[in-house]
Amino acid sequence: MALFGEVRTTLTIHNITFQDANIVGNGSTNAAILVGTLSDGNLSTIAVHGTVSEAYYIGGIVGYLNPVSNPPYIIHSQADVNLTSSLGSENGGGIVGGSGSNKGIMMDVNSKGNLIFLNNPAAVGGITGYFFGDIQSARNDSKVTVSGGGNAGGLVGKLYSGTMIDANNSQDVNGQLGTTSTGGAVGLLDSSTIIRVF
Repeated sequence: MALFGEVRTTLTIHNITFQDANIVGNGSTNAAILVGTLSDGNLSTIAVHGTVSEAYYIGGIVGYLNPVSNPPYIIHSQADVNLTSSLGSENGGGIVGGSGSNKGIMMDVNSKGNLIFLNNPAAVGGITGYFFGDIQSARNDSKVTVSGGGNAGGLVGKLYSGTMIDANNSQDVNGQLGTTSTGGAVGLLDSSTIIRVF
């Protein structure tokens, strides 16, 4: 559920701005303001503002990053979003909800707003919930609130097999009632490296 349900292209989508968007997933798999599932292709200079709710992969710009061939990248982009869901087992993030089993790349991304997941989500972060890949030059000003389980981080809920460099989180992370792992930067760091992350 998004402007583009799925993107598979060798091209770059760039210079797009959304204001006051309202995306209701209604229990769908992937929801975001711009792209539900990004399988191939790149995003550059994207700015979104609005709300997204009730999906399993829920993000401001991309719901689910699922690379098929070359690693897609998201660069020079920002989100000002409120994300909420009570489905359980969600992956949620201000830029990307979560990713699949092939690497993606984010560079120069910024997120602000409120992320509230109160029914045992899987992973929630100001930039991305679950991410397999590399992040460079990221800033989060989103408030993250998680309850009932899962991994919660100011920047990334769970970072797997990746590197994060030059990233900053300005907000507290509120992990309530049984949240598994909570961190100011990353909830769970798995086979990954962070450099100059605050």
